[in-house]
Formats: sequence, C-alpha cells, structure tokens
Amino acid sequence: MQFGPYGSLAIDLLVWAAKETYVPNFRERIDLLFPTPTLTFHAADFYNLFGHVRNSVLKPLTPGGEAIFAYRDKHRKDYGRCILDAVLYSMSTNSIAYAEKEYRVVDERRRTRYTLSTLKVFKGLTIERSSRAYVRYTMQANPDFVQNNHLLSQVISVPDYVSLRTAGTEHSKRGSSWMVGRFLYLRMRYAWGLWCTAENKGKAEFTENFDELLEIAGFVKTPPKKAASLLRGYLSRVCTLDSIPFTARIEKGSTQNARRQQDGSRPDVYRVILTKKTIQRADEDELHRVATEQQQEVVQQRLQNLAQNMRSQ
Repeated sequence: MQFGPYGSLAIDLLVWAAKETYVPNFRERIDLLFPTPTLTFHAADFYNLFGHVRNSVLKPLTPGGEAIFAYRDKHRKDYGRCILDAVLYSMSTNSIAYAEKEYRVVDERRRTRYTLSTLKVFKGLTIERSSRAYVRYTMQANPDFVQNNHLLSQVISVPDYVSLRTAGTEHSKRGSSWMVGRFLYLRMRYAWGLWCTAENKGKAEFTENFDELLEIAGFVKTPPKKAASLLRGYLSRVCTLDSIPFTARIEKGSTQNARRQQDGSRPDVYRVILTKKTIQRADEDELHRVATEQQQEVVQQRLQNLAQNMRSQ
C-alpha cells in the first residue's frame, strides 16, 4: 500500500489540503482556481486541529511504514524521519488510482472537461526543521484536486469532522482522531449527495449499503447481529452532527435471497435506512414556502404592471 499503515492519516491530510486551498469567493473569481497553489503549514497546526497526538505522527516509521520507501532508499533520509514526513512524501510522489470510478474534472457548470484514472495530490515537497521548535512543510497542490473541491464537491464541515474523536484520557483531554467515525462521516455526506440527485431527491427515505458500511467500520468478520449493533451505535453518533441532515436506523431484512451457510441456515440480513431529520424537513418546507411566495409576488407585480399599461393606453 502506498501509504503503508497510515491511510487514515492520508485522508485527514486530504481534508486539510482541501480546507487550506479553499477560496470563499470562487464563484466570482473562477480564475483563482486554475493556478497551482502553494501550501505551507506547520505540523503542529495540523495535528492539533485534527486530534493527532504529537508523538504519534512525529515518531519514527513503524516497520510497516518502511514500505513507502521500497525502491526509494535514497529518499529515506530526507523524507522518512517521521510518519507525517513519509505520508506527505508518498502523497507527493505516488498517484491515487481509480480502478472502478474515474476522477472527473469539471467546469463551473459541472460539465466534464476530462477524466483521470490517477491523481497525484501534491508535488515539490520540502521539509524544514528548527531543532525541536517546529516542522514546516511546503508543497504544491494539484489544480485538478483544488478545482473539483470547489466545483464538484460534497460539502463537509471541518469542525464536525474533527470533532469525531476517541474518549479523552489523562494525557489527551480532548481525545484523539476517531478515524472510523470520520470515514463514516464522509460516507454519510456522500450518501447525502446521492440523495440530492434528480432521481432521488423526492424520496422520503434513502437506503444505504449495509455491507459497504461494515467494511468501512471494520466489521466484515464480525457476526452480523453484533456488527449491526455496533454499527448502529457508530452511525447514531455520527448522525447527531448538524452537518448530517438525516438519522440512520438499521433494520433486519428478509433472508429469503441470502446465500445459505455451510450448516444450511441463512445468515441475518440487514439494511440501513436514512430518514431526514425533522428540522431538515422543516427547513425544506420553509424554503419551498418562501420560494412560492416570492414567485407569487413576481406574478402579482407583473399583472399589476400589465393592468397599469392597459389603463394608460
């Protein structure tokens, strides 16, 4: 694996890069999205915001992490002093491959400009150190990555994302990064994007893929009943966040089409049902009401103007 055992850290770095390269007024200044942006940050700014323990990301590579420098031993000294260095190095030298789905680069109207089978997020990584005072990174972000984060993104709340942490301890009062929760959060935002498409936005409920959520949560080998119970708790916590506009419940489904096990029995089958939160429905109803009133006001004004014109003739 190109990130060794540090794939979850790479996901946090992608969210960080998207945050740091975001242009608030991009709709008025699309031209700002096309130059290659330079990203400079201190390690402490990243690990403090995302809830990583300093010693866990700035410690030497674990044995599994040495795979990042396979066939690149000459780079090990400059870019492999700690885990964070190595992951950023991997993201600067390796491309993310899209085996089943291509990476679609779009214009401001979300029309496809071209598609990519691989994407390299960073390039030109430089690392500066000042004894124990700081570690500072500078790199260039791929414009394709930056543009799609603005034009084809499913909005995420960074405060909500980083709030997903493990329970606090004596040494880490605020807790540390809870990556399973963060993966599920990203999946729920992705599900909301699918729900909002033309063919799905009229649905009162939306069904998620139970098996895929089990894989994300790491429960593939857990007995279905226990896995469903654990996943129910995880989703409940994630869906309490304000940026997730729905709740999730797990229901037992029909076992009729399930493949029989070795003993001839059929395993339990579950499905995940997403339901819009009451406040979300109220907001949508209010938006619809306001839009209807505005439309009625426009029509009424046009009729009044027409009547005045007719009287003046």
